[in-house]
Amino acid sequence: MDNKVNIENNFRLFIIGNVVKGHNMDFEPISIEKLDEIIKYCKDMKFNIMESSLIEQNELKSIFQIMESIVNNTEIDWNEKYDQIFSNDISKKIFALFPEIDYYDPDSGYEDDILAFYRAVRNKLKSN
Repeated sequence: MDNKVNIENNFRLFIIGNVVKGHNMDFEPISIEKLDEIIKYCKDMKFNIMESSLIEQNELKSIFQIMESIVNNTEIDWNEKYDQIFSNDISKKIFALFPEIDYYDPDSGYEDDILAFYRAVRNKLKSN
């Protein structure tokens, strides 16, 4: 079996098994140009997903730098730091970018709450 027929059969099986789910469809032979178009589309989609992820990662780094400067600022107390970090400008944006960020909130005071969140965000940055 030549490569073109093999690709067409695999594609046909993929569509039937993953998209059509039991519906009968008649398939016309797929041209090499159409296969090239499908491959290009898939590569473009992969690139767009990777580019979007990179943008989100860079935005998280920028927000984290602001958060880090607040945490390390010795001129403001932990109450003020808490208000600045758990705000629309920082924590809300972080959760919008990465809703899966999970951290244990010790509920024992502003400093512990801030540091727990700070460490979770820092770990997220390190893991990506």
